[in-house]
Amino acid sequence: MERQYQIILYGATGFTGRLCAEYFKSNYPDLNWAISGRNKEKLEDLKQELNLDCDIFIADSDDYEAIQNFVKQTKVVLSAAGPFARYSTKVVEACVEHKTHYTDITGENHWVKSQMDLYQEEASSKGVRVIPSCGYDSLPSDIGTFFSIKQLNKPIKKVEVFHSAAGGASGGTIESIFSMGKLPKEMRDPFVLNPKDTVSDIQRKESQDSLSIKWVKEAKKWSGIGLFSVANTRVVRRSAALMELNQNPYGKNFVFKEYGAYSSRRAAIFTSLGLILSFLIISSPYF
Repeated sequence: MERQYQIILYGATGFTGRLCAEYFKSNYPDLNWAISGRNKEKLEDLKQELNLDCDIFIADSDDYEAIQNFVKQTKVVLSAAGPFARYSTKVVEACVEHKTHYTDITGENHWVKSQMDLYQEEASSKGVRVIPSCGYDSLPSDIGTFFSIKQLNKPIKKVEVFHSAAGGASGGTIESIFSMGKLPKEMRDPFVLNPKDTVSDIQRKESQDSLSIKWVKEAKKWSGIGLFSVANTRVVRRSAALMELNQNPYGKNFVFKEYGAYSSRRAAIFTSLGLILSFLIISSPYF
Protein backbone atom coordinates (compact mmCIF):
# COMPACT_ATOMS: atom_id res chain seq x y z
CA MET A 1 0.00 0.00 0.00
CA GLU A 2 1.28 3.44 -0.93
CA ARG A 3 1.94 5.68 2.07
CA GLN A 4 1.47 9.44 2.10
CA TYR A 5 4.61 10.11 4.17
CA GLN A 6 8.13 8.75 4.16
CA ILE A 7 8.61 9.40 7.87
CA ILE A 8 6.67 10.80 10.82
CA LEU A 9 8.56 12.17 13.81
CA TYR A 10 6.72 11.37 17.04
CA GLY A 11 7.65 13.42 20.10
CA ALA A 12 8.85 16.25 17.88
CA THR A 13 8.71 19.00 20.50
CA GLY A 14 11.10 17.36 22.97
CA PHE A 15 14.83 18.08 23.15
CA THR A 16 15.90 15.36 20.72
CA GLY A 17 12.75 15.57 18.62
CA ARG A 18 13.50 19.20 17.90
CA LEU A 19 17.05 18.33 16.83
CA CYS A 20 15.64 15.71 14.47
CA ALA A 21 13.20 18.23 12.98
CA GLU A 22 16.01 20.73 12.41
CA TYR A 23 18.12 18.01 10.79
CA PHE A 24 15.37 16.94 8.41
CA LYS A 25 14.74 20.52 7.38
CA SER A 26 18.42 21.28 6.78
CA ASN A 27 19.42 18.07 5.03
CA TYR A 28 16.32 16.66 3.32
CA PRO A 29 14.35 19.50 1.71
CA ASP A 30 12.40 17.06 -0.48
CA LEU A 31 11.44 14.70 2.36
CA ASN A 32 7.71 14.05 2.63
CA TRP A 33 7.26 13.98 6.40
CA ALA A 34 5.14 15.05 9.34
CA ILE A 35 5.49 15.76 13.05
CA SER A 36 3.39 14.32 15.83
CA GLY A 37 2.96 14.67 19.57
CA ARG A 38 0.56 15.26 22.41
CA ASN A 39 0.44 19.06 22.48
CA LYS A 40 -1.07 20.85 19.48
CA GLU A 41 0.16 24.31 20.50
CA LYS A 42 3.75 23.13 20.97
CA LEU A 43 3.73 21.38 17.60
CA GLU A 44 2.37 24.48 15.86
CA ASP A 45 4.96 26.67 17.62
CA LEU A 46 7.75 24.33 16.51
CA LYS A 47 6.51 24.34 12.93
CA GLN A 48 6.33 28.13 12.87
CA GLU A 49 9.63 28.71 14.65
CA LEU A 50 11.61 26.39 12.37
CA ASN A 51 9.54 27.26 9.29
CA LEU A 52 8.83 23.60 8.66
CA ASP A 53 7.01 22.42 5.56
CA CYS A 54 5.26 19.41 7.09
CA ASP A 55 1.91 18.28 8.43
CA ILE A 56 0.95 17.86 12.09
CA PHE A 57 -0.73 14.93 13.85
CA ILE A 58 -2.01 15.17 17.42
CA ALA A 59 -1.78 11.89 19.30
CA ASP A 60 -1.66 11.27 23.03
CA SER A 61 0.31 8.20 24.09
CA ASP A 62 -2.89 6.58 25.45
CA ASP A 63 -5.00 7.32 22.39
CA TYR A 64 -4.49 4.23 20.24
CA GLU A 65 -6.93 5.39 17.57
CA ALA A 66 -5.05 8.67 17.08
CA ILE A 67 -1.72 6.82 17.02
CA GLN A 68 -3.01 4.40 14.39
CA ASN A 69 -4.20 7.36 12.34
CA PHE A 70 -0.68 8.66 11.73
CA VAL A 71 1.15 5.31 11.84
CA LYS A 72 -0.79 3.82 8.91
CA GLN A 73 -0.02 6.83 6.71
CA THR A 74 3.78 6.60 6.83
CA LYS A 75 6.54 4.18 5.85
CA VAL A 76 8.60 4.86 9.01
CA VAL A 77 7.94 6.22 12.49
CA LEU A 78 10.83 7.79 14.38
CA SER A 79 9.94 8.12 18.05
CA ALA A 80 11.76 10.59 20.25
CA ALA A 81 9.04 10.41 22.91
CA GLY A 82 10.56 9.18 26.15
CA PRO A 83 10.37 7.64 28.62
CA PHE A 84 9.49 5.08 25.99
CA ALA A 85 7.87 2.66 28.41
CA ARG A 86 5.36 5.42 29.12
CA TYR A 87 4.91 7.17 25.78
CA SER A 88 5.87 4.85 22.91
CA THR A 89 4.46 1.41 23.72
CA LYS A 90 1.26 1.86 21.72
CA VAL A 91 3.26 3.34 18.85
CA VAL A 92 5.22 0.09 18.50
CA GLU A 93 1.98 -1.91 18.68
CA ALA A 94 0.39 0.20 15.94
CA CYS A 95 3.49 -0.02 13.75
CA VAL A 96 3.50 -3.81 13.89
CA GLU A 97 -0.25 -3.94 13.24
CA HIS A 98 -0.09 -1.62 10.22
CA LYS A 99 3.23 -2.88 8.78
CA THR A 100 5.07 0.38 9.44
CA HIS A 101 8.78 0.35 10.22
CA TYR A 102 9.75 1.81 13.60
CA THR A 103 12.90 3.25 15.16
CA ASP A 104 13.67 5.29 18.28
CA ILE A 105 16.38 6.62 20.59
CA THR A 106 15.56 4.69 23.75
CA GLY A 107 18.04 3.41 26.30
CA GLU A 108 15.36 1.56 28.29
CA ASN A 109 16.45 -2.05 27.83
CA HIS A 110 13.69 -3.38 30.06
CA TRP A 111 11.13 -1.83 27.73
CA VAL A 112 12.92 -3.05 24.61
CA LYS A 113 12.89 -6.57 26.03
CA SER A 114 9.15 -6.37 26.72
CA GLN A 115 8.47 -5.19 23.15
CA MET A 116 10.61 -8.01 21.76
CA ASP A 117 8.66 -10.55 23.76
CA LEU A 118 5.36 -9.11 22.58
CA TYR A 119 5.98 -8.32 18.93
CA GLN A 120 9.17 -9.86 17.54
CA GLU A 121 7.50 -12.91 16.01
CA GLU A 122 4.65 -10.94 14.45
CA ALA A 123 6.90 -8.15 13.18
CA SER A 124 9.27 -10.67 11.62
CA SER A 125 6.44 -12.52 9.88
CA LYS A 126 5.13 -9.23 8.43
CA GLY A 127 8.54 -7.92 7.37
CA VAL A 128 8.31 -5.00 9.80
CA ARG A 129 11.60 -3.63 11.08
CA VAL A 130 11.52 -2.50 14.70
CA ILE A 131 14.92 -0.99 15.51
CA PRO A 132 15.21 0.67 18.94
CA SER A 133 18.20 2.35 20.60
CA CYS A 134 19.35 4.40 17.61
CA GLY A 135 20.40 7.51 19.50
CA TYR A 136 23.37 8.16 21.78
CA ASP A 137 21.96 5.03 23.34
CA SER A 138 23.43 3.11 21.56
CA LEU A 139 24.67 3.88 18.02
CA PRO A 140 28.22 5.08 18.84
CA SER A 141 28.94 1.89 20.78
CA ASP A 142 27.09 -0.51 18.50
CA ILE A 143 28.09 0.80 15.06
CA GLY A 144 31.54 1.77 16.36
CA THR A 145 32.19 -1.81 17.46
CA PHE A 146 30.87 -3.24 14.19
CA PHE A 147 32.95 -0.82 12.09
CA SER A 148 36.15 -1.42 14.07
CA ILE A 149 35.90 -5.20 13.80
CA LYS A 150 35.17 -5.02 10.08
CA GLN A 151 38.18 -2.76 9.55
CA LEU A 152 40.45 -5.21 11.37
CA ASN A 153 38.96 -8.07 9.34
CA LYS A 154 39.87 -10.81 11.80
CA PRO A 155 38.28 -12.47 14.85
CA ILE A 156 38.30 -10.25 17.94
CA LYS A 157 38.18 -11.53 21.51
CA LYS A 158 37.29 -8.30 23.28
CA VAL A 159 36.34 -4.68 22.64
CA GLU A 160 36.47 -1.99 25.34
CA VAL A 161 34.93 1.43 24.78
CA PHE A 162 35.64 4.57 26.80
CA HIS A 163 33.14 7.41 26.49
CA SER A 164 33.72 11.02 27.45
CA ALA A 165 30.88 13.52 27.21
CA ALA A 166 29.96 17.13 27.92
CA GLY A 167 26.66 18.79 28.69
CA GLY A 168 23.64 17.53 30.58
CA ALA A 169 20.79 15.09 30.16
CA SER A 170 17.42 16.05 28.71
CA GLY A 171 14.24 15.80 30.74
CA GLY A 172 13.18 12.65 28.90
CA THR A 173 16.54 11.01 29.58
CA ILE A 174 16.30 11.78 33.28
CA GLU A 175 12.78 10.35 33.41
CA SER A 176 14.00 7.24 31.60
CA ILE A 177 16.77 6.73 34.14
CA PHE A 178 14.24 6.92 36.95
CA SER A 179 11.98 4.46 35.15
CA MET A 180 14.82 1.93 34.87
CA GLY A 181 15.69 1.99 38.54
CA LYS A 182 12.94 -0.19 39.96
CA LEU A 183 13.50 -3.33 37.88
CA PRO A 184 13.35 -7.01 38.78
CA LYS A 185 16.75 -8.67 39.05
CA GLU A 186 16.43 -10.61 35.80
CA MET A 187 16.04 -7.37 33.84
CA ARG A 188 19.49 -6.28 35.02
CA ASP A 189 21.07 -9.27 33.30
CA PRO A 190 24.08 -8.14 31.18
CA PHE A 191 22.61 -10.27 28.37
CA VAL A 192 18.95 -9.34 28.80
CA LEU A 193 18.53 -8.59 25.07
CA ASN A 194 20.35 -11.65 23.77
CA PRO A 195 18.49 -14.37 21.90
CA LYS A 196 18.10 -17.60 23.84
CA ASP A 197 21.18 -19.84 24.18
CA THR A 198 23.66 -17.33 22.74
CA VAL A 199 25.79 -16.70 25.85
CA SER A 200 28.80 -18.82 26.81
CA ASP A 201 30.09 -19.30 30.35
CA ILE A 202 33.20 -17.30 29.44
CA GLN A 203 31.13 -14.39 28.14
CA ARG A 204 28.94 -14.33 31.23
CA LYS A 205 31.94 -14.44 33.55
CA GLU A 206 33.78 -11.60 31.79
CA SER A 207 30.82 -9.33 31.04
CA GLN A 208 29.51 -8.45 34.48
CA ASP A 209 29.00 -4.75 35.21
CA SER A 210 31.99 -3.53 37.18
CA LEU A 211 33.87 -0.46 38.33
CA SER A 212 37.39 -0.09 36.96
CA ILE A 213 39.46 3.00 37.85
CA LYS A 214 42.58 2.81 35.70
CA TRP A 215 44.73 4.85 33.36
CA VAL A 216 43.94 4.09 29.72
CA LYS A 217 47.06 5.02 27.78
CA GLU A 218 45.40 4.73 24.34
CA ALA A 219 42.71 7.26 25.29
CA LYS A 220 44.92 9.26 27.66
CA LYS A 221 42.05 9.20 30.15
CA TRP A 222 41.07 7.58 33.42
CA SER A 223 38.31 4.99 33.26
CA GLY A 224 35.25 4.90 35.51
CA ILE A 225 31.55 4.16 35.30
CA GLY A 226 29.89 5.31 32.10
CA LEU A 227 26.45 6.85 32.52
CA PHE A 228 24.96 4.95 29.57
CA SER A 229 27.11 1.82 29.68
CA VAL A 230 24.35 -0.29 31.23
CA ALA A 231 22.20 0.41 28.17
CA ASN A 232 24.89 0.30 25.49
CA THR A 233 26.57 -2.93 26.55
CA ARG A 234 23.33 -4.92 26.27
CA VAL A 235 22.68 -3.61 22.76
CA VAL A 236 26.20 -4.40 21.51
CA ARG A 237 26.05 -7.90 23.00
CA ARG A 238 22.75 -8.55 21.22
CA SER A 239 24.24 -7.36 17.91
CA ALA A 240 27.25 -9.63 18.42
CA ALA A 241 24.97 -12.59 19.11
CA LEU A 242 22.86 -11.88 16.01
CA MET A 243 25.99 -11.65 13.88
CA GLU A 244 27.12 -15.01 15.20
CA LEU A 245 23.73 -16.57 14.49
CA ASN A 246 24.13 -15.30 10.91
CA GLN A 247 27.50 -17.06 10.60
CA ASN A 248 29.44 -13.80 10.76
CA PRO A 249 30.75 -13.71 14.35
CA TYR A 250 32.87 -10.95 15.84
CA GLY A 251 35.04 -13.62 17.46
CA LYS A 252 34.78 -16.72 19.61
CA ASN A 253 33.40 -15.86 23.06
CA PHE A 254 33.40 -12.17 22.11
CA VAL A 255 33.31 -9.81 25.11
CA PHE A 256 32.22 -6.16 25.11
CA LYS A 257 32.78 -3.72 27.98
CA GLU A 258 32.12 0.00 28.22
CA TYR A 259 33.38 2.65 30.65
CA GLY A 260 33.34 6.37 31.16
CA ALA A 261 36.52 8.32 30.34
CA TYR A 262 37.67 11.09 32.69
CA SER A 263 40.43 13.66 32.65
CA SER A 264 41.74 12.80 36.14
CA ARG A 265 41.70 9.92 38.59
CA ARG A 266 39.87 12.12 41.09
CA ALA A 267 37.12 12.89 38.56
CA ALA A 268 36.80 9.19 37.69
CA ILE A 269 36.44 8.19 41.35
CA PHE A 270 34.03 10.91 42.44
CA THR A 271 31.83 10.70 39.35
CA SER A 272 31.66 6.92 39.54
CA LEU A 273 30.77 6.98 43.23
CA GLY A 274 28.15 9.63 42.54
CA LEU A 275 26.59 7.50 39.81
CA ILE A 276 26.59 4.42 42.04
CA LEU A 277 24.88 6.38 44.81
CA SER A 278 22.32 7.77 42.37
CA PHE A 279 21.48 4.32 41.03
CA LEU A 280 21.12 2.97 44.59
CA ILE A 281 18.75 5.81 45.51
CA ILE A 282 16.68 5.37 42.36
CA SER A 283 16.39 1.62 42.83
CA SER A 284 15.50 1.89 46.51
CA PRO A 285 11.95 0.66 47.30
CA TYR A 286 11.56 3.69 49.58
CA PHE A 287 12.36 6.26 46.91
